[in-house]
Amino acid sequence: MRSRPVAFLRRLAAFQPPLFRSCAGAAVFSGLSLWTVAAPETRRLLPAVRYAVYTLAMLFLILAAWAMVCFFRAGMPRRQAAALACRYPVVSRLQQDVRLRAFSTGLLSLLVNGMLAFSKMVAGWQHSSAWLAALGAYYLVLCVTRAMLLWQSRAAAAQSDPHYRLRQEWKAYRRCGGMLIIQSVALQGVTLQIVRKEQGFAYGGYWIYVVALYDFYCLTAALVFLVRSRKRHAPVVRALRYVSLAVSLVSMLSLQTAMFASFGQDTPSEMRRQMNLITGTAVCVLLVVLGLVMMVTAGRKLRQLQTNV
Repeated sequence: MRSRPVAFLRRLAAFQPPLFRSCAGAAVFSGLSLWTVAAPETRRLLPAVRYAVYTLAMLFLILAAWAMVCFFRAGMPRRQAAALACRYPVVSRLQQDVRLRAFSTGLLSLLVNGMLAFSKMVAGWQHSSAWLAALGAYYLVLCVTRAMLLWQSRAAAAQSDPHYRLRQEWKAYRRCGGMLIIQSVALQGVTLQIVRKEQGFAYGGYWIYVVALYDFYCLTAALVFLVRSRKRHAPVVRALRYVSLAVSLVSMLSLQTAMFASFGQDTPSEMRRQMNLITGTAVCVLLVVLGLVMMVTAGRKLRQLQTNV
C-alpha cells in the first residue's frame, strides 16, 4: 500500500507540462475569463460556464508557469547562464551554493518586507487606518520569521560539530512553523478588513498582468521545490522556501482583490465578499497546516537525533 503514494509522488515530480500547449491554454482561457468579467450584463455567460472558465484559466496558468520553470531549469537558457556565471566568481558561487543563494534571497526579502512593515504601520498610525495597521502587522511577523531564520542559519553555519549544527537547524525549522501559525493570525486581520470594509489592492494599467504573472510564477516555483527537491536541502533552506510558499499563497489573496478592483466592478458586492472570505480562510488554514506539519516534522527529527547520540 505504501508503494502507491510513493510512485504517485515520483510521477508527479517527473511531470513536465508541454510548454507551448500550456502557454496557449493559459492565454486562451485567461483572455476568455477577462472578456467574461468585462462583458456587458446581457452578453455574459452562464454562471456555471464562467466558473469553469475561471478554473481552467487558473489551472493553465499554473501549468504554464510550471512548464517555464522546467524549461529554464533544464533547457539552454540555464546552460547559457551557467557558462556566463563562470566568468564571475560571486555569481558562480551563488549559483552553486544553495544555502548562500537562499540566504541572499532571504536577506533581500527581509529588507523589502521591513520597509513595507515600517511604511504600512506609520501610514496606519498617521491615518488611523485599521487596514494599513493590519498589513503592517502581517509584514512585521513576516520580518521576524525571516530574521530568525537568517540569524539561526549564520549561527548554525559557524558551528564545527555537524550534529549540533543539524539540531540547531531543526529547532529553527520548528520555530518557523510556529511563526507561520502566528502569521495566519495576522492574516486573519487582513482578511477581516477585506471582507467587512471591502479593502484590497489595486494596480493601474497593465501592471495587473505583470503582478499576476509574477505571483503565479512564485507560487509555481515554490510548489516545484516542494515536490522535487525539498528533501535534498538543509532544514533552514527548506524553512526559507516554505516561508516563500506562504508569501505566495497570501499573494493569491491580494491578486484576487486586485482582479476585482480592475475587472469586477459589475460583480455584486456580496459575491466579492464571499469569494474573498473563502480565499482568505483557505490561505489561513493552509498556513496553519503548513506550520503544524513543520513543527511535527522537526520534533520527530530532533527525537531521532537524540536517539542516535
